[in-house]
Amino acid sequence: MNVTSELDDQVTKLYSAYTEHLSRCPRSHVRADCVEGMRLRKAWTAAQWASLKARRTGGRPHRTSGSS
Repeated sequence: MNVTSELDDQVTKLYSAYTEHLSRCPRSHVRADCVEGMRLRKAWTAAQWASLKARRTGGRPHRTSGSS
């Protein structure tokens, strides 16, 4: 399994957890009243960006400016 596949799997799992939470939680997610929902949404969004970034770099790890 390559990096992008692993990241895509993570995105899918987080999205599933988030949507499952939305179906169970009685709180308002429009007004961000639910801390757990906000946490899951942030994790899902971060995973989406990581997957997109990996696709743009061809699955190579991101190099920082201090790396050689």
